[in-house]
Amino acid sequence: MQINFYNPDFQTITNKEEFGLCDDLDLIVKSPAYIDFTNYENWICKVKNETKEEIVFTAIDHGIIKNRKDINNPERCDVMLNNCSIIVFVELKNKEKKTAKISQLENTIRLFNLNHDLSVFSTRKAVLSNKKCTATLKQETKDNFPEDNFGFRIYFTNEIVLR
Repeated sequence: MQINFYNPDFQTITNKEEFGLCDDLDLIVKSPAYIDFTNYENWICKVKNETKEEIVFTAIDHGIIKNRKDINNPERCDVMLNNCSIIVFVELKNKEKKTAKISQLENTIRLFNLNHDLSVFSTRKAVLSNKKCTATLKQETKDNFPEDNFGFRIYFTNEIVLR
């Protein structure tokens, strides 16, 4: 199964210091997540790009991975952020009651690793982001995640700082 996580059709490149990650609740159309610079009320997760280096935003769910029948586990996260040294996978939730699932991040990381080289990234993050930010992760979940997921550290936050 070939999946190109670098498909430019689903990417936006920015060097802005601050931007938001958004995912509309459109269960019928199922449009991909998107990046936004001005409509703060739509932001599920704020990204602070402190170095102002170019960051590539990639829509994964309903973007690069859409209607794929050759994928055993259909769960995947919404967004990938990366540059030459950083990679961040993000699962976005816009509702208080619907929780982000770690398995969506785990499966996306596994799919990426099957199709691309993770060793080029010195910083690897997996982020569960809920606009309401009403939950926390157990320390045990945080501690075990990197061992099982190619060196990724997991975070629950609605603000990602890229340094």
